[in-house]
Amino acid sequence: MAALAENRDRHSPLLELDVPLLRLIDPRQCSHMTTKMATIAGEWEVRVATERLWEELPLETGVYMFVWRPTLRFKVSPVLAKKARTIPSVIPDSLSYVLYVGQTGASGGSGSFHQRYKSYTSYLAGNPAELWEERPVQTRHSRLARFLTLRPLEFWYAVVKDPNEIDWLEDQLMKLLNPPLNGPKSPRFALERPNPRCDAPSEGSPLCPTKPSFQPSEPLSVTGSTTCA
Repeated sequence: MAALAENRDRHSPLLELDVPLLRLIDPRQCSHMTTKMATIAGEWEVRVATERLWEELPLETGVYMFVWRPTLRFKVSPVLAKKARTIPSVIPDSLSYVLYVGQTGASGGSGSFHQRYKSYTSYLAGNPAELWEERPVQTRHSRLARFLTLRPLEFWYAVVKDPNEIDWLEDQLMKLLNPPLNGPKSPRFALERPNPRCDAPSEGSPLCPTKPSFQPSEPLSVTGSTTCA
């Protein structure tokens, strides 16, 4: 990539990831989500996100994701790989990052994967040198213009027929994954402020609750480099 060669001596560009831990560490919620997705969406298709992929995509509705998978690979132990055939999991040899979640054909809307993907072609055709731009990315347009130039990039999509289920699945994936190019979506975690009138709270007092109140999830801020030296 020419942009990488030209900018190798500059500071690495960064992509900030805020991971909503509460949902992802809850095995019951993850299991429910897995089962629900399999019921309403079936299997996900994974394609290389090229500029002209829209020509090959179906005239169907559903949910999609742009996923960045760096070329870094790990040699997996043959023993571990053998175990992977007998347990309900897959041992990956690479890392991937969900950058963006979207939908087409939800309630009140129209379109298809074919049409929606075509609307991203200008971003996919962008200059990778955008990664080293110093101006802040504050809008959806600026985020897509900068980070959809990452390669290798994949396009994942799942066909969903029911418009209401499309709305639900997109919303749940955004809350679960908090993809950075969508902007902040997941709920935040907050402790209730102490009540100054409670010098010695009594159990059950409506003004002096005995337990702090929580809102579902404080994302863990993880700053990741977008280049591999």
